[in-house]
Amino acid sequence: MADTPESKNEGPASTPPQETPSEPIRDAAGRWAPGMSGNPKGNLPRLRACREAIEAARDPVKVKRMLRALFRRGLKGDNIASKLWLEHIVPLDDKALPDLSDAPPEVLDYLEKVLN
Repeated sequence: MADTPESKNEGPASTPPQETPSEPIRDAAGRWAPGMSGNPKGNLPRLRACREAIEAARDPVKVKRMLRALFRRGLKGDNIASKLWLEHIVPLDDKALPDLSDAPPEVLDYLEKVLN
């Protein structure tokens, strides 16, 4: 018996043709065409439920403790914590600076050192 793809049980020799959409998905520049989405199914219900559970469990006291811990790690030399703090907690854009009136004193001292 000759060694052919069928004799080795490797499956069919050809693949079925894929369906092509009736409208182009992307334009000539590679951008999504109007009305088309890169995520046609949207947020999966499982992901949506996970986000809702996280939002429901968020406790302002715990969030403040986490922010203080992140800040302390940055002061101790953790570059990732410093980067997270400076890029996400204290935006560098002057127009988007948060209200720091109730910030912990160590945060204000650190920002004064960094910005001056």
